[in-house]
Amino acid sequence: MKKSEIRIPKSEIDYIPAYERILEGYLRTGEEAFLLESYELGKKMLKNGLGTQFAADMHFRSLKKVKRKIVLGEFPDAGHNPAIPFLELTMAFGIVFRDQLGALLRFTEIVEAGKKEWERTFDAISDAISLHNSEGLVIRVNKAFCDLYGKTFKDVIGQSPWRLFHDRISPPDGCPLAECLPHLTHGTNLQPASCETYIPKLNRYFAVTVIPVTDGTIAPSFILHTMKDITARKKREKDEKEFQQKVRREIVLAEERERRRIAQDIHDNLGQSLAIAKRKIQALDSHLTTDPSQSGTDAKKIANLLDRMISQTRTLTFDLYPPMLDDLGLIPTIEWYAEDFASKTDLKINLIKTGKPATVSRLASAYLFRAVKEILNNTLKHAEASEVMLAIHGSESALRIVIDDDGRGFNADERLKMATGVIGIGFVSIRQWISDMDGRFTIESTPGHGTRVVIEAPIK
Repeated sequence: MKKSEIRIPKSEIDYIPAYERILEGYLRTGEEAFLLESYELGKKMLKNGLGTQFAADMHFRSLKKVKRKIVLGEFPDAGHNPAIPFLELTMAFGIVFRDQLGALLRFTEIVEAGKKEWERTFDAISDAISLHNSEGLVIRVNKAFCDLYGKTFKDVIGQSPWRLFHDRISPPDGCPLAECLPHLTHGTNLQPASCETYIPKLNRYFAVTVIPVTDGTIAPSFILHTMKDITARKKREKDEKEFQQKVRREIVLAEERERRRIAQDIHDNLGQSLAIAKRKIQALDSHLTTDPSQSGTDAKKIANLLDRMISQTRTLTFDLYPPMLDDLGLIPTIEWYAEDFASKTDLKINLIKTGKPATVSRLASAYLFRAVKEILNNTLKHAEASEVMLAIHGSESALRIVIDDDGRGFNADERLKMATGVIGIGFVSIRQWISDMDGRFTIESTPGHGTRVVIEAPIK
């Protein structure tokens, strides 16, 4: 059997003439050796990365060229060659095959491009995502999931979620994934489920959402499981809760200390004055019968003592709730208190009033007055300041109070985190009071550069 003299192609363009020689040899002789040559050529072509589209195009072009040679009479006895009709039929099918294959390959390229784009998007999501089949086993995860557990894609595929998430063979109580799994087969209750959970092995909190995904049929195809890290939020909530509890405890203690102080003032001052007054009255009664001339002196002493008791009573009353708030309003009361405070201390207070006169509720007036009073007392006790600027600005919607001192200052961020210490309960209580009013309370202070306290209260 004669074998064709085919040369091994060295480049892509060499395959076409090589295939043409094989096809012509087979049509001239009908020997099967040419079919083996064609088979070997096809294997080499695929090995070199030339795909089916190239093969279909090469086959069609070669058939077309050989047919032209037949028409021109270059093949002897062409009319009696049984391969010629087959060639005609192959030409017809070759056109359809080439066009259909090209469309299929173009569609495949589009699908592959879409798949790669989906995978890039899937892996770019920061939340950990996993897909699970009807048995709960992992069938796909994104990069964030692998990074979270420190595993590769191959490590997690086919794994049980209970073993992967919780190091156990069965789901924990309330697991949303376990609750959704029965619906993959029954096709009922396709609503998403969610919960917040703590995973000990990761020492993190997550907001978990489980969504059954359907392909349009009754039963869902798989379950989408997402894990959003909420550890930072949980820590903030915990810190805020602990802070609020500490604030409430400290406010109760502060109120108790205030009650004790007032009780001590009543005992030490008003109580003693009453005891002395009682003795003076008893002496006056005695002198009325034994030494009438002394009675006038005793009466004056009693009157002076009663004046002092009245003053002490007013002071105690003012400490509890100044009647001026109801009679004159907040700003005149603050103005009177600042002048009185400055006259009794070495602290110089400059009061500035701007804007429109602000009218606030009785409760807000009490809170704001206590806040100003507490700030001035703290300034006197701790700031070592010599001068304070107290500015009050009123508008239609809010009242703004700014208190600046030239004292030694402090680290405001650290101090506000402490409900006790040098600053005491003062600023913490104020912040709670202003928060109850839906207002704002801010402190700006650095060691050696004084302190600025700003209070902004809405006017309702």
